Amino acid sequence: MAAFRQIWPTYRRLLGYVKPYRTRLAGGILVGILYAAANGALLYVVRRVWAGVFEGATGPLAFWQVAGLAALVPLAMAARGACDFLSAYLMNWVGSRVVMDLRIELFAHLQRLSLDFFGDSRTGELISRVTNDVQIVQQAISNVIEDILKQPFTLLFVAGTLLWTDWKLTLAAVLLFPICLVPITIYGRRTRRASQAGQQHQASLLAVLQEALVGLRVIKAFNAEQREVEDFRALSRRVFRERMRIVTARALTGPLIELVAGVGAAAVFLYAYHTRAAASDLVTIALGLFMMYEPVKKLSRVHLQLQESLTGAERVFAVLDRQPTVVETAGARDLPRFQRAIRFEDVSFRYAAEPVLDGIQLEIPAGSLT
Repeated sequence: MAAFRQIWPTYRRLLGYVKPYRTRLAGGILVGILYAAANGALLYVVRRVWAGVFEGATGPLAFWQVAGLAALVPLAMAARGACDFLSAYLMNWVGSRVVMDLRIELFAHLQRLSLDFFGDSRTGELISRVTNDVQIVQQAISNVIEDILKQPFTLLFVAGTLLWTDWKLTLAAVLLFPICLVPITIYGRRTRRASQAGQQHQASLLAVLQEALVGLRVIKAFNAEQREVEDFRALSRRVFRERMRIVTARALTGPLIELVAGVGAAAVFLYAYHTRAAASDLVTIALGLFMMYEPVKKLSRVHLQLQESLTGAERVFAVLDRQPTVVETAGARDLPRFQRAIRFEDVSFRYAAEPVLDGIQLEIPAGSLT
């Protein structure tokens, strides 16, 4: 709960960029719910087909009746696949559009900032925020919203169908699922720390690259090529280490959940053997557990993706929150087109606290370039 309170302000601000596209977002959510219902319907169809064909639940069947029952399976799969495609397309459309809007807003804001901001910032870091950090934000819109809203409904419909089939067998299978929350919590914190460090190192990497390319003549003049290579190599290694921490956290979550699912499957087989459960029930439970694995796996990664993407959002918002230090005076008048000259009288200028010009007297006649 403390972690949620920490990330919610940033995520709420990010969701503000989704409002112009809430119609498409609602469409994606609706289709995602239909996808979840299609999963439950598929389980019901499989159970009816298996019981009717192999267990004689509906009496002797002719070939055309068997073919009709079997055709229900691909029809249910087709409906499920269509809903999955539409949901993914609409959610990714919204996420990509938010990324575009955020990138344009960030670029426009950079144009309005005063020169002292750029004096204190490295060009490569600003490029990284406009490109890498903004792109990472897409995960928080496309993947996170889709999974948070679609996968729980999938679990709900599948679990409901399994409970209707055999509630004792279902409870024996899913009793161990809460254990999955342990690795999610642990590796979520590690991912956030590694993501913060990784994005900072990535920005420094771009800064070194930009400075090296722009100042290549100076580097060669001082025979400093090897030093630049060593600096770039050190930063690249840091980026690699932080990236591998994120990869490790993501890669470990899946196998741990698979282990829990394996224990649940073993419990199902033992229970089915003890109660002599019908084959149709066993097949339905086994298929249902398989269908529940993907939602649990995706939901386990939502926390990791959210931590990583919000780190990028925080870096982007940090720039958007900067205000120009040189602003128009209230009630400033528009100057008419000058005709004779531009004159500076007793002009002073400084960088931060260090003065560089003082008492400058300068007149530039109209039409003059120097």
